[in-house]
Amino acid sequence: MSTLMAVMKDEIRRIARKEIRAATAGLKKDQTKFRKAVAGLRRQTKEHRSNICQLLQVATKQAKMAAMAPKTAEGSKVWVTAKGIRAQRKKLKLSQAQFGKLVGVSGYTVLKWEHGSGTLKFRSQTRRALLAIRGLGIREARLRLGA
Repeated sequence: MSTLMAVMKDEIRRIARKEIRAATAGLKKDQTKFRKAVAGLRRQTKEHRSNICQLLQVATKQAKMAAMAPKTAEGSKVWVTAKGIRAQRKKLKLSQAQFGKLVGVSGYTVLKWEHGSGTLKFRSQTRRALLAIRGLGIREARLRLGA
């Protein structure tokens, strides 16, 4: 009798496992689908955060350049020469790298400007920044570099 009971119990266990496996198969598929969805959402939030950071950097840079913009609209009539840039930088007692940071370009660009000859051609944003610097004093230039 005991072997019959053991065989019955084993058969019941086997059938129960089979039924449980069949019932949970759909749940496992759902679980993997949800895991993939969560991973995709995490990727999207990471991309959105990096996009937001880039947009903030661009916005702050544009705000700084707008603050440096000259008050007059005569920017296109002013001649900017290599000699004038060098004199302006020396007047403000700045290194080429510092002057470049103030204008929004690299120090190497300032070096190239200073070694140029005649009137220099700039992009409008750079021209505005250079014209805005013309009215600065040494202290104000140092403050802008520090900020």
